[in-house]
Amino acid sequence: IEQILQHEVNARASLLEKKPVLLLDNIGRAFGILRHAHSMASKEALNLLSYLKLGVDLGFFPDENRQTVDELFIETQPAHLQKSTQQKLQADERDTLRADIVRTRLAKLPKPDVKSAIERGNEKKEGASPGESWPAWSLPWGENDRARDRPLFGAQRDSDSNAQCRESGKERAAAQSKSTNGYPPTAW
Repeated sequence: IEQILQHEVNARASLLEKKPVLLLDNIGRAFGILRHAHSMASKEALNLLSYLKLGVDLGFFPDENRQTVDELFIETQPAHLQKSTQQKLQADERDTLRADIVRTRLAKLPKPDVKSAIERGNEKKEGASPGESWPAWSLPWGENDRARDRPLFGAQRDSDSNAQCRESGKERAAAQSKSTNGYPPTAW
């Protein structure tokens, strides 16, 4: 069991070190959906609650919320929903009831506290013994990170990349023009 726990800790540390923005995004999205959804399937609830539990484990939410999240894993299962209402429910009725229960139980859950979690992570990193690693914590919108400048949708290239793309496109067009005597290439 100790080995499994150590693998879990290492996997979290690796995820935090390699993809902190993705992790914060997933935890934040889970928080938002769970707090505001009006219909939620069982599988979706389990996935979102898993991210929320990871957020509690990493310190983004107060530890006293751990029990609430753990209880929701059980309470939102189809059989538990039907037992609590003392009647057979259709899938859409269960999805609506599930979302109502989750919204009600998580109504007082505070927003993810990214700064405090990062500070705790830095304290652990500083207190680590030699050879023991702790993930490189950084805010996704910190001084050295350009995440705050990224668009919400699609990819963004910096101006150097754009210039390189334009130049390589011109070079390709010029080479193509020379090889086909100015006519578009043919497929046959």
